[in-house]
Amino acid sequence: MKEKFDKLKQYLRELDKQGLCLAFSGGIDSCALLYLCKDLNVIAVTFKSIFQTEQEINEAKEFCNFYGIKQKIIEYYPLENNLIKNNPKDRCYHCKKLIFSELKRYAGNKIIIDGTNADDIKTYRPGLKALKELGIYSPFADFGITKKRNHRFFKRRKYKELCKTVFTLYGDTFPI
Repeated sequence: MKEKFDKLKQYLRELDKQGLCLAFSGGIDSCALLYLCKDLNVIAVTFKSIFQTEQEINEAKEFCNFYGIKQKIIEYYPLENNLIKNNPKDRCYHCKKLIFSELKRYAGNKIIIDGTNADDIKTYRPGLKALKELGIYSPFADFGITKKRNHRFFKRRKYKELCKTVFTLYGDTFPI
């Protein structure tokens, strides 16, 4: 597994030539990816909405501060979008499209990466379609790295344990 992470780090260094913008929720996968990018030209962008608590936002800030990573907090209001508010089966698609479209505007020429992992692509996740449409890179998914592998990799490194296993996307799992 170390070899896979070493190859991933090399891949991230290549992407970094253009600059990186990481969609940072504060969950285990985005924390793991941000940790791998901490010595690169990366900015972590966290979206704040009714789906996150202040504690979660503060923990994401604390993680970035601990590692000296630049972070931008962007407030957004997903329930102002009727497609999301009406709670269709593919609400995740519309929400991701909204968030990542905003992120693309903010990122400019930087490459946008997210913490989607290999487990995520095996389940029904309409938001993955939005990521693909917008050209978002998902390095963990691309390298076949699962959530369990992320846990193991970082447990061995005793990184700052501020990440949450399950974090922000309450809107995906609970009806509004």
